[in-house]
Amino acid sequence: MRKLWLVVSLILLSSIASAGKVNERPVVIDLDQSRAAGDQLTARTADNDIELIGCGIKVYDDGVNPVWSFGFCQARDSADRSIQCFTGNADLLEAIKGASAYAWISFSWREDPDFGFECSSIQFSTNSFYLPDPNLKPKEK
Repeated sequence: MRKLWLVVSLILLSSIASAGKVNERPVVIDLDQSRAAGDQLTARTADNDIELIGCGIKVYDDGVNPVWSFGFCQARDSADRSIQCFTGNADLLEAIKGASAYAWISFSWREDPDFGFECSSIQFSTNSFYLPDPNLKPKEK
Protein backbone atom coordinates (compact mmCIF):
# COMPACT_ATOMS: atom_id res chain seq x y z
CA MET A 1 0.00 0.00 0.00
CA ARG A 2 2.88 2.38 0.78
CA LYS A 3 4.32 1.82 -2.68
CA LEU A 4 0.98 2.71 -4.26
CA TRP A 5 0.83 6.00 -2.32
CA LEU A 6 4.42 6.75 -3.25
CA VAL A 7 3.71 6.18 -6.95
CA VAL A 8 0.52 8.28 -6.85
CA SER A 9 2.35 11.07 -4.99
CA LEU A 10 5.20 11.10 -7.48
CA ILE A 11 2.79 11.23 -10.42
CA LEU A 12 0.89 14.14 -8.89
CA LEU A 13 4.04 16.04 -7.98
CA SER A 14 5.58 15.56 -11.41
CA SER A 15 2.47 16.90 -13.13
CA ILE A 16 2.39 19.92 -10.83
CA ALA A 17 6.10 20.58 -11.31
CA SER A 18 5.87 20.45 -15.09
CA ALA A 19 2.97 22.90 -15.20
CA GLY A 20 4.83 25.80 -13.60
CA LYS A 21 3.42 29.06 -12.36
CA VAL A 22 1.17 31.07 -14.68
CA ASN A 23 0.63 34.79 -14.12
CA GLU A 24 -2.10 36.15 -16.37
CA ARG A 25 -2.19 39.95 -16.41
CA PRO A 26 -4.99 41.41 -18.54
CA VAL A 27 -4.46 44.87 -19.98
CA VAL A 28 -5.41 47.61 -17.53
CA ILE A 29 -5.43 51.30 -18.46
CA ASP A 30 -5.57 53.79 -15.61
CA LEU A 31 -6.24 57.21 -17.13
CA ASP A 32 -6.14 58.92 -13.69
CA GLN A 33 -2.61 57.59 -13.03
CA SER A 34 -1.55 57.85 -16.72
CA ARG A 35 -0.43 54.22 -16.69
CA ALA A 36 -1.13 51.05 -18.66
CA ALA A 37 0.03 47.50 -17.98
CA GLY A 38 -0.58 43.92 -18.99
CA ASP A 39 1.11 40.91 -20.50
CA GLN A 40 1.20 40.17 -24.20
CA LEU A 41 0.03 36.57 -24.01
CA THR A 42 -3.03 37.32 -21.88
CA ALA A 43 -3.95 40.16 -24.24
CA ARG A 44 -3.47 37.93 -27.28
CA THR A 45 -5.55 35.08 -25.87
CA ALA A 46 -8.28 37.28 -24.34
CA ASP A 47 -11.92 36.45 -24.96
CA ASN A 48 -12.24 39.60 -27.08
CA ASP A 49 -10.80 40.86 -30.35
CA ILE A 50 -9.66 44.26 -29.07
CA GLU A 51 -7.25 43.79 -26.16
CA LEU A 52 -3.60 44.54 -26.96
CA ILE A 53 -0.38 45.86 -25.47
CA GLY A 54 3.06 46.40 -26.95
CA CYS A 55 5.91 48.76 -27.74
CA GLY A 56 8.07 49.31 -30.78
CA ILE A 57 10.57 51.55 -32.54
CA LYS A 58 10.30 53.17 -35.94
CA VAL A 59 13.48 54.26 -37.75
CA TYR A 60 13.47 56.53 -40.80
CA ASP A 61 16.25 56.96 -43.33
CA ASP A 62 15.26 58.66 -46.56
CA GLY A 63 18.88 58.92 -47.75
CA VAL A 64 18.76 62.72 -47.66
CA ASN A 65 18.03 63.76 -44.09
CA PRO A 66 19.73 62.44 -40.95
CA VAL A 67 18.38 59.11 -39.73
CA TRP A 68 15.82 59.58 -36.98
CA SER A 69 13.78 57.27 -34.82
CA PHE A 70 11.07 57.27 -32.18
CA GLY A 71 9.55 54.72 -29.89
CA PHE A 72 5.96 54.08 -28.97
CA CYS A 73 3.87 52.02 -26.60
CA GLN A 74 0.19 51.24 -27.06
CA ALA A 75 -2.54 49.48 -25.17
CA ARG A 76 -6.26 48.76 -25.47
CA ASP A 77 -8.23 47.14 -22.67
CA SER A 78 -11.34 44.97 -22.77
CA ALA A 79 -13.53 48.08 -22.25
CA ASP A 80 -12.09 49.46 -25.53
CA ARG A 81 -10.14 52.26 -23.82
CA SER A 82 -6.89 52.87 -25.65
CA ILE A 83 -3.73 54.90 -25.28
CA GLN A 84 -0.59 55.38 -27.31
CA CYS A 85 2.49 57.32 -26.22
CA PHE A 86 5.64 58.27 -28.10
CA THR A 87 9.26 58.93 -27.15
CA GLY A 88 12.54 60.06 -28.60
CA ASN A 89 14.34 59.58 -25.27
CA ALA A 90 17.48 57.48 -25.83
CA ASP A 91 17.12 55.58 -22.53
CA LEU A 92 13.49 54.67 -23.22
CA LEU A 93 14.41 53.59 -26.76
CA GLU A 94 17.05 51.28 -25.26
CA ALA A 95 14.42 49.85 -22.90
CA ILE A 96 12.14 49.10 -25.86
CA LYS A 97 15.01 47.38 -27.68
CA GLY A 98 15.34 45.03 -24.72
CA ALA A 99 11.75 43.84 -24.96
CA SER A 100 10.96 40.25 -25.81
CA ALA A 101 7.94 38.20 -26.74
CA TYR A 102 5.61 37.13 -23.94
CA ALA A 103 6.61 40.04 -21.71
CA TRP A 104 4.60 41.91 -19.12
CA ILE A 105 4.66 45.57 -20.12
CA SER A 106 3.96 48.68 -18.10
CA PHE A 107 4.23 52.22 -19.36
CA SER A 108 3.21 55.68 -18.25
CA TRP A 109 2.83 58.97 -20.05
CA ARG A 110 2.40 62.69 -19.66
CA GLU A 111 0.54 65.07 -21.89
CA ASP A 112 2.67 67.36 -24.01
CA PRO A 113 0.85 70.12 -25.92
CA ASP A 114 3.21 69.76 -28.90
CA PHE A 115 3.81 66.02 -28.79
CA GLY A 116 0.51 64.49 -27.63
CA PHE A 117 1.16 61.75 -25.10
CA GLU A 118 4.85 61.42 -24.31
CA CYS A 119 6.04 58.15 -22.75
CA SER A 120 7.60 58.88 -19.37
CA SER A 121 8.45 55.33 -18.25
CA ILE A 122 8.56 51.91 -19.88
CA GLN A 123 9.02 48.65 -18.00
CA PHE A 124 9.26 45.06 -19.17
CA SER A 125 9.32 41.81 -17.27
CA THR A 126 10.15 38.60 -19.07
CA ASN A 127 9.48 35.58 -16.92
CA SER A 128 8.60 31.93 -17.37
CA PHE A 129 5.09 32.49 -16.03
CA TYR A 130 4.24 34.66 -19.05
CA LEU A 131 5.17 31.93 -21.57
CA PRO A 132 2.40 30.03 -23.35
CA ASP A 133 1.52 26.54 -22.20
CA PRO A 134 2.45 24.27 -25.14
CA ASN A 135 -0.59 22.12 -24.32
CA LEU A 136 -2.98 25.06 -24.26
CA LYS A 137 -5.46 25.20 -27.09
CA PRO A 138 -6.27 28.70 -28.43
CA LYS A 139 -9.51 30.23 -27.19
CA GLU A 140 -12.26 30.52 -29.73
CA LYS A 141 -13.43 34.08 -30.31
